[in-house]
Amino acid sequence: LDLVAGITAPLIVECGTGPSPLGFILHASLMRAGYSPRFVGIEASPAAVTAARELATRLGLEGVELVTGELGASDSPSLSSFSPHLLLAVHLCGSAVYDAIDLGRRSKVGAMVLVPCCAPAGSWEGAGFSYGKAASHDLLRVRLDRVGMILSVLQRMTEAGYHVELFETYLPPWREVEIGLLAYRPGGRGKIKAWR
Repeated sequence: LDLVAGITAPLIVECGTGPSPLGFILHASLMRAGYSPRFVGIEASPAAVTAARELATRLGLEGVELVTGELGASDSPSLSSFSPHLLLAVHLCGSAVYDAIDLGRRSKVGAMVLVPCCAPAGSWEGAGFSYGKAASHDLLRVRLDRVGMILSVLQRMTEAGYHVELFETYLPPWREVEIGLLAYRPGGRGKIKAWR
């Protein structure tokens, strides 16, 4: 809520919504607080988009638009006609998180909350490190690849001029702690207080 405080009609974009967009929680909270939020959800699965639309209707959410499309495809949804205040990419898998970052950068989004997962094999080495003794242990390589992906996301966001803070999050039902990133443009919202 701190990320959109003071914005009467905040625009929230969520990439990879699935059938139950997590952004709906923020959207509903803003509506209850007297704001007029707008929500755009982007999801590759038509069935998930249909389910998300039904959920939005059942919850009585206004100002919700759900779009079917791949983030990185040539015909991917465009946000060029408006500038979102907040982009969510929570538990977005593999290279789709990079596509979400690119979408946010092109649309000059003010802040992004990213929780990357399912890192591609080799992400640790791609970040410039060696697996060393972990090379013969599949579980350790997978964990290091996740950290490698976080480091590459951190680098991309920093190079794009965003200030980035790391945080831990627990996302059931996956039963493990994930590392998330809060990225925001310096001077825009200032340092987000009490984020952790």
